[in-house]
Order: sequence, then C-alpha cells, then structure tokens
Amino acid sequence: MGTHKPKLNRFQKGLYGFLYATVAPIYRRIIHYTPQDLSQAQPPYLVLANHNLTLDPVAVACAFKQPMCFVASDHLQRLGFLTWLLDACFGIISRRKGTVAYTTALEILRTLRQGDSVCLFAEGNRSFTGKTMPILPSTGALAKKAGVPVYTYKIEGAYFAHPRWAKYLRRGKVTGHLVNKYTPEQLKEMPVDAVNAHILKDLGEDAHARQAANPIRYRGKRRAEFLETILFMCPCCRKIGGLKSKGNTLSCTCGARMTYTEYGRLEGDGPFSTEEEWDRWQEAELRKRTAGDPMFASTTYYTDAAEMLDAVKPDGVFVGTRCGLHTPMAKQVLSRDLPLFLEKPVAITDDQLRDLASAGRGRESQVVVSFPLRMCAVVQEMKRIVDSGALGQLTMVQAVNNVPYGSVYYHSWYRDPSLTGGLFLQKATHDIDYISYLIGETPKTAFARTAKLYFKGDRPANLHCPDCPDYRTCVESSYVVGKLQGDDVQGDACCFAADTGNEDGACAVFTCGSGLLISYSQNFVVKRSAARRGCRIIGTRGSAEFDFYTGQIRVDDYFTPQAATHQITSAGNHFGGDKRLALAFLSVLAGEPSPAGLETGLASAACCLAARRSAETGQLEEVPFPIP
Repeated sequence: MGTHKPKLNRFQKGLYGFLYATVAPIYRRIIHYTPQDLSQAQPPYLVLANHNLTLDPVAVACAFKQPMCFVASDHLQRLGFLTWLLDACFGIISRRKGTVAYTTALEILRTLRQGDSVCLFAEGNRSFTGKTMPILPSTGALAKKAGVPVYTYKIEGAYFAHPRWAKYLRRGKVTGHLVNKYTPEQLKEMPVDAVNAHILKDLGEDAHARQAANPIRYRGKRRAEFLETILFMCPCCRKIGGLKSKGNTLSCTCGARMTYTEYGRLEGDGPFSTEEEWDRWQEAELRKRTAGDPMFASTTYYTDAAEMLDAVKPDGVFVGTRCGLHTPMAKQVLSRDLPLFLEKPVAITDDQLRDLASAGRGRESQVVVSFPLRMCAVVQEMKRIVDSGALGQLTMVQAVNNVPYGSVYYHSWYRDPSLTGGLFLQKATHDIDYISYLIGETPKTAFARTAKLYFKGDRPANLHCPDCPDYRTCVESSYVVGKLQGDDVQGDACCFAADTGNEDGACAVFTCGSGLLISYSQNFVVKRSAARRGCRIIGTRGSAEFDFYTGQIRVDDYFTPQAATHQITSAGNHFGGDKRLALAFLSVLAGEPSPAGLETGLASAACCLAARRSAETGQLEEVPFPIP
C-alpha cells in the first residue's frame, strides 16, 4: 500500500454512508459513546485524534458524517483477505506503527488535494496506562503542508472502556469532542514546534487524573485480567514474574493482592492506586537494577512488541516470554517474515495451537523451536543406530523422565498450570519431540493419568518458606533445597500448601500410525542419583536404550550373543544441546532450513495437549496433527 491510491470512489462513499447510518448507532450504544456532531464540517480536512481504542476510527467516524480515509498501522497489510477488504472499502493509508514516513505523508497530502478528508491518530500508538503518548514529531510539519483545515478531536473515557492490556469491554461514559479548528492561514504562521505543542495540548489526556477529579463507573467482567502483561514487578516483594491476574484481582506469589475496581483504581496491598503510577515505578526500578551492568548499557526499552519490531527491523527474534505469550509474540514475528527462535511450549491451549499453525504456514523452516534434546550427541547417536536398521521394525518405546529438581515446579510460578499449560507441556514436550525425531513419526492418540501424592498438603495458601516455622528443617523448603542440598531454587512458595497446583507424577500411552506404542512416565519426587531421563526403543531385531544423565547407550542384538555399550561425552546445558541449537539458529539466519522447525513444536504441543485432555476426561484423545 505504498503506491498512491485514487480518492474515494462512489462505492466507498456509499458504503461509508451506509455504515454511518447503521453501524455507528450500535457502536455508540455498546460503549456508551457520545460524540459531538460535526456532520456539517466541509471536506477536505485533516482530523488529528488521540488513540485509546482499537476501534477509534469508528469513534471518529461517528462524529464526522462525511467519508474520509484513515491512516492505519501497516500490520493491516498482513491480514490477507481482510487487508484487501479494508483497503477496497475505505481506502486505508498505511504507515509503520509509531511513525509517519515520507511515503505515508505524501499519500496523505495527495489524498487531501484530491478533495478527500483524512484522519490521523497523532500518537501513532495506543497508550498502555491511560496517559497520552508523545505525538509523532512529523505531525506538525504535515499539518502545515496540508493546506486544509485541521481539526483536533479528543476522545475521553475510552481508556477505561477498554484498556489496551485488557480483553473485555467495560460499560461507562465515553465522549468525543472538537477541541480546535486550525485554518491553513493560522498554521502557516506557526513554526512546526508550535504546531506540535498545540496538537499535544489539544489531545493530551490523563485518564486517571480525569477519573480522580470526576469518578465514573465502568462496569465489566474480569477487570484485572491481563494486567500482568504491563505490570511485571511486584511493589511489595520487588520480584519480577510473580504477578497473576484472575477475575478482578491481581496477586503475587508473595501473597500481595490488589483489586481493580469499577472506577479503574487498584485497591489492596500495593502502594499504587493506578497502573500508570506502578508502571513509572517499575521502569525506574528496572533501570536502577541494570544501571551497572555493561550488558544493558546500550539497551533501548519498549513497551510494545510491534513497535519494537517495526522500529528495529531485526535480523531475527528470540521469544522467551511467559509461556502463555509464546504464541501471541510468535505470531507478530511470523507476520513480519522474520527468522524466529521460539521457546517451548509453542502453545498452551488448543486455540493457540491452531492460531500459531495458521500464522506459521509456509514459514515453518525459518523457526527454531527450543528443543535442544534432539540436538545433543547422545540422541544423534541413537538416531544413527535407529536409521541403520539394526533394530529391525520398531514396535515400542519405553520412556522415562525422573526429575531430580522437582521442587522447582512447586516453589515458583511454575506451580500455576494456567500460566504454564501444565507439566506435560513443560517436560514431556521435550521427550515427545526427541522420541518422534528418533522413530520418524508423530503419535495419533494419547491416553494419560496423573497423580498428586507428595507435593500437597493443608498449609495455608500463599505461604512462603521464610514465613514458616519449619523453614530450616522442611526437606523441601527453599533454605534446605538451596543451602543444604545445593540444588536449584527458583522460588520460595510452600510445596505443601493448599495452592501448590501441578501433579507430581504422570503416565501416558501414545499410539502411532504404524501401531507403535510409546509408554511415557514423568515423576517429580526423586532426588539426586535417582534421576533418569531417556528411553528404550524396541525393534524386531534388537533394542537400544540410553540415559541423558549417564551418557550411555546400550544396544542388544537378539540374534547374536553380544551387547554393545556406547559412552557419549557431552558438556553444557541440556547435555550439550543448547549450543548446537544456537548454532542451528545462526544457520537459519544465513538462509538454511531449521533442524527443529515450527512443525516439531506444533506436533509435540498437540501430543501434550491431548495427554492433558485425556488426564482430565479419562478418555482416549486424538492428537490433532497435522493441524488443519
């Protein structure tokens, strides 16, 4: 959409008029929106508005009856048929988010000079906290060159009706009104900086300050949900990553709880009453923490992934966020056709799985999924043995994962399945991947059972080890695990409280299309030398088994009186697989296909989701792969 478009045609103007008469009244009722009637404004004109709602163009259109073109972010170019439809119906003028590039400005000026009006959202982005973002510096120059009247139109109350971080609408009061009308003659006399200052003053909005002065109720469900996507540091314990929202409540693993009220206020244990205050504090705290670290000396911080991707234009992207954000972030990267290193699990729900499969279709080989086990030396040697045919026809895989650091999944945020997708997706996803890689096929069905026999109890919810009288004696306390046993500690929540979540053992049977059976078990109770991870592959001529921790492979030939043992030496994280996977991503950046492409992540996640469903329903579940 960088080429010039003709002015709005008769069809587009007729459609605009039809939607103004039919859709606009519905929209006004849905969000309780009252716009100023500016239907008498004579085109062409340039409308500059603030930006708080996804559908702000509709809000502006409700005020101005005459058809106009809208400047929209270039992510609309990547929506396939919807892109074509929007462009064909409304003559969208595309720009990169957060900028007004030369070609976009030229397109706006040409459109105005042909007699059509244009609407531009001067911030170029939606606010996350309710305060107007800086306007684009090029806006003033554009307004001066427009040669038409410039209207500044301000929308108030929209932030609380649908905060950018929220999923659900709230019903309250939203208004829109004309702030100023600038004639071409007035603008011509002003320097660019003065024009920008006038625009910022006209459109400046502090939603929380307005709400404090004149409180308005915004009714809605699950008002706090997804607040943790912008508020990442707890002000009570200063921990990053411990916050979780549910319903109207935002809580931390330290026990702090805050309620997001119908008036857009935070009430409870924290010192902040608004997300804007909280965000300013956490940003300052983060800068303070990283100030002396040379790794962060040249770091530029962004609050929006799309803005970062469009501004930086990276050669490739690593996504290592909380599990529930893997799919949304990956979709943004894939839509820009960039090489992607994606942490597992690639999805934690069936809906995410389908969304990611659709977004990545045709781009699978430019994604490296974080499956280092398939890359490590012991698995590569097992692959050579299997592919040699020495085992004959494969009939069964017996796999085990006895995790010696199990308390990690009960001390920290990992204990919450709503954040992780559960332990099949956290642990079995690795094992299903390397097994599928070895045998050359993906399971078709899953049957699973889980048990919770050890990591459970009746200690109070939100109890933390330092607050417990058994802090220095409990075998699973963060003190004993970290200081006395010398093991990894990633949190201090009580492992025997009523809110531990997560099973501590699971078994699953997967059936492949060839009839091959995979029996898999994972356990989180074992310690130290009881750790086991690996599998035995049984064929008609022989079997081979290995263990990641020992690095040993044993091959038994059924028809000769011998057994061979291979000792594989490996060093580094994930038994040396991490380094090999990083080198593989460098190869993808150079144009080579991925050895652990998106299809591997989708297949493994599909198997784990089927196992999770089976454990919940008690039924045999189909593995939906390939994903339609």
